[in-house]
This record gives sequence, C-alpha cells and structure tokens, in this order.
Amino acid sequence: GSTTAEAGSTTAEAGSTTAEAALRPDQTMSANVASADAEAKPKRPAGKGRRKYPPKSAKAKEASRAKYLAKKLASGDELTEAQLAGVEELGGREAVLEREAKRKERAAALERAKADVKRDHPHQAYVSGLPASTTSEGGLAALRAEVPGVTHFVAVRDRQTDECRGFGFAVLDSQAALDALVALDGAEGLLGCEGALKVSAARKLMDPTKSRGDGDGAKPKPRRPRPPRKPKQAAAEDA
Repeated sequence: GSTTAEAGSTTAEAGSTTAEAALRPDQTMSANVASADAEAKPKRPAGKGRRKYPPKSAKAKEASRAKYLAKKLASGDELTEAQLAGVEELGGREAVLEREAKRKERAAALERAKADVKRDHPHQAYVSGLPASTTSEGGLAALRAEVPGVTHFVAVRDRQTDECRGFGFAVLDSQAALDALVALDGAEGLLGCEGALKVSAARKLMDPTKSRGDGDGAKPKPRRPRPPRKPKQAAAEDA
C-alpha cells in the first residue's frame, strides 16, 4: 500500500512539473528569441567603435605615479621594492609628500576659482558659427546692440594663427538677458556670420576677467608640432 502511495505521489509531481512547463511557453519562447538574437548579432571587431584617447605624456605619467605613491605613504601601507624604488626616483619620501600637498593646493584653488565664477558670473552663453576675423571687442559691441545685458564677450582664438576658432562665450547680467540672447539662436547675419549663428546656455563657465590673448598684445603660445601621419596603406603594412 505504501509503495503504491509513493508511486502515486511521484506521478503527481511529474504531472505538476509538466503542467508548469505547459503554463510558461512565453518564457521559453523569449529565451529562444534572445539566444537567436545574440547569435545573429555581429560581433564588433577589436578596436572598432571605441574611443581612442591620446597617450599620456611622460610628465603626466610621473604625476600620476607620484599621486599614487603619496597616497600609499600617507596611509602607512607597506611598499613593494618597485614602489620604494619609485619613491627614490622622485626624490624621496618628503619630496613625494610635498609634491602631493602642492597638487592638492592647486586643485583646491581651482575649485575656489570655479565657485567664484559661478557666483559672480552665473549667466553665460556659448556662441558658435563665428568667422575667423571675430574679435572680443567687435563681438561684444555686436551682441550688445541686440541684447543690452551682455557684459563680456570672449572670442576663443587659436594660439598659432591668433584667429578666432569659430566660437566664444558671452557673459550676461541676468537670466532674462541670457534667455534673450539664446532666442537669437539660428539668426543669420549677426557678428559677420555667413550662416546661422548658434547660441545656447554655456555648460562650462569661464572667467571673463582672465585675458585670452585678444587685444592685449600677447603673442600666441607656440604649440608642439604633431608628428606626420602615415598613409593608410603604409600603416596597414606596418601593422
């Protein structure tokens, strides 16, 4: 009698499992569709579609290593032989800690400067589509003729050619003036533009009191020349 009862319970469990599988066909179908989509989706070749960052300079690598070693020294962690050798290359323990203290001081000063600009000049606009002949003085006069609330305008210039790079920043005295300037987005003929002027609220704020080398007689800073590019065919052969 007990054997028959056990067999009956086993048959009931098997039936319930079959019933559950029959009641969930959508889950099985969705899993099959997902696996089929994964197989059909082409794999991205290595190196394709990924953002390429320029390699770090020797100075940047040294600064990163000094920051890491200073953190290890400050925490009291035991350093490896390679890390101890790196500390000696940078001038010793005191030199590494002093370097990190100066870095933190510069970072704090930068944050204070950003906070000051956000407090004193919170209403700024990004203006693009400018011709190469645009100057800060000329741009300020032209924008003030349209929106009287413009207090500063800086045309960002190329350090080699000293020409406008096609964009600049305008500082305004109120949110209403900023809205009025942004309303000029798409206007043609302003600031000597051949096409439509593009105006939007600036995401990053700049300090209008700092000189950008426009109108102050400053010479353009020399830029490090880039190495010549290899032709595509030669680059493929080298690879």
